[in-house]
Amino acid sequence: MKMIKKTTAVLASIAAVVAMTACSSDSSSGGGGGGSSALEIGGFIKSFEGGGGASFGGMFGTNLSRYQLLYTPAEISGSGNMANLGFQLNSDLVADVSCPNVTIKMGHTSIASLTSTYDSNVETGSGSRMEVATDLNLTIPAGSSGDYFNVPLDVSFHYNGVDNLVVEIVRSAACDASVSVKGTPAAYNASVFNTSSDVAATGTASAAQIHMKAIFEGGVDKLEKSGTSNNFWPFTSQSAHTQNLYTVADINGSGPITGLAFQMNQPSTEQTFTVSVKLGHTTLTDLTGTFADNSSDLKAVATDINFTVPAGLVAGDWFWVPLNGSFNYNGTDNLLVDIEVPVGTGDIDLRYTSSANLVRAAANVGDLTTADLGGTEYHVKFRFNGATTDVITDGANSTGFVFPATGGTSRQALYRSTELGTAGMISKVSCRMQSATSTLTEYPNYLVTMGHTTLAQLTSTFADNFDDATVVYDGNFTVPAGLVQGDWIEIPVTPFAYDGKRNLVVQFAGDGGGTGHSCMLSSADSTRYPVQVIGTSDRTSLTATVTNDSKFDTRLWLAP
Repeated sequence: MKMIKKTTAVLASIAAVVAMTACSSDSSSGGGGGGSSALEIGGFIKSFEGGGGASFGGMFGTNLSRYQLLYTPAEISGSGNMANLGFQLNSDLVADVSCPNVTIKMGHTSIASLTSTYDSNVETGSGSRMEVATDLNLTIPAGSSGDYFNVPLDVSFHYNGVDNLVVEIVRSAACDASVSVKGTPAAYNASVFNTSSDVAATGTASAAQIHMKAIFEGGVDKLEKSGTSNNFWPFTSQSAHTQNLYTVADINGSGPITGLAFQMNQPSTEQTFTVSVKLGHTTLTDLTGTFADNSSDLKAVATDINFTVPAGLVAGDWFWVPLNGSFNYNGTDNLLVDIEVPVGTGDIDLRYTSSANLVRAAANVGDLTTADLGGTEYHVKFRFNGATTDVITDGANSTGFVFPATGGTSRQALYRSTELGTAGMISKVSCRMQSATSTLTEYPNYLVTMGHTTLAQLTSTFADNFDDATVVYDGNFTVPAGLVQGDWIEIPVTPFAYDGKRNLVVQFAGDGGGTGHSCMLSSADSTRYPVQVIGTSDRTSLTATVTNDSKFDTRLWLAP
């Protein structure tokens, strides 16, 4: 097996599920990339598999082959740096099998089903196809039916959690035996294959999904189940304290947790809360009514933070609870989430699933020994350290103010703490490109300014929107050639210390470069995004001439 030296150890609980080496991050603009920090990198595993089993023998067989596999965000249920892949044996494998010359490419796609033409399935407006492993000499170890075997990647792929994912596996040499992998019939074309050629332009489209497992090095682990019930505790005006238990089997990972998000079950009205959050390990499977008995190592990750859940969130949306600390989850015990909200202006309806276990304890703040117990299991996201912080919209509109062709422009964008969720040092900012392709273009006198704000929407006066305007980039900036629509134009900046509590304002100002590059902007929605973006075609002006009830797609390299 070709073994890839990685920069960070995949933690013990992950290695116990799929044998592998540790993982690396790649920082290319075309789809890969992640963040790094003084903290170790967290990791988790997500399995994409249906309930049935069918045999597929051509992907790792005795003929040459070219396969593409399609997976949806709902199936993946996470985002971040995919560092290794795994496939499931459909039958016992009595001896190791050698498969040389395996090349893997990955990419986001906007299509819902694969076509028989390989190149029609990628680079559809959601970003570049990226080669993540080249000519692997893969050894598939002997194992039992249902076991997963590991396929290491040379570089990780940053999956954004929003678009569909295409995984392309090409074998230009035969395996020394055929290995049957497991899959499930799907309601859409989830694979396209050619089992006689590695260079074929077309294959056979199939309504079948090959089971796959991805090992994430940093990213967002989404614990979203089938329930659509709602409960507003602890985000209420009633002085609430809750503890919720999440099992190690559901999390399936370990390392520093730096973010926590909840899912809306009903449209939101604007409500403000004072919140304290602690995380801790527990060996319990049912909570007790005494808070102190449910975990012995609770650690504060947010203390008396004031934050606002904005109006306009719809059912299924998520909001991040601003954290300014992290918790190192061991991946062995269950995880306890402890939240106190002594002050709130109203109710926020959270989505939950009913559990057979006593996974929630709830009481008023100060009542520590007589909590009500039940099976309310809130849908949550945990952010593990090591990947970027992304704000991605429908991208239905675009703005040319960030990288204009002619003249000087300024563009200012607001990002709420509930969209970011993590305090730390921002070392890079990027916009998601709406233009079809990029050309090598230099933008002179380019200026990026960041700052905090307590405003919920921008005013027309640029300077009034900052609490502490800080110039983080000043000089010429070059957009590289070769990016495609959906890729990210990355701007390295002087690290900016984001406090995680207040909202963030990012301002771009530049002179025309002769060729413009548009960035993605959401559909206009005055309820969800009231005056979140302003701009002017005169970079020296202090007053906006353009306002947008839209959200500007961005990616932040934010290291706690």
